[in-house]
Amino acid sequence: MTKSEAIELMRKGEKITHTNFEEGWMTMSGETLIFDEGTIYPNYMNWFGYRKGKGMESWKDGYSIFKED
Repeated sequence: MTKSEAIELMRKGEKITHTNFEEGWMTMSGETLIFDEGTIYPNYMNWFGYRKGKGMESWKDGYSIFKED
């Protein structure tokens, strides 16, 4: 799924993973991006902002709903 689709689902409380992740997930609460290991970005756009531009094309898509074991 695309980045915008992933953001929409995370806003609804879904846990999302990405093909670049070895494991784990991220979700959102308001504008806050929360990772499974406890990392928090108060403004999700800061995290996504670093993943734009040349060499960062893989972050445009490759997202999926995290499947818990």
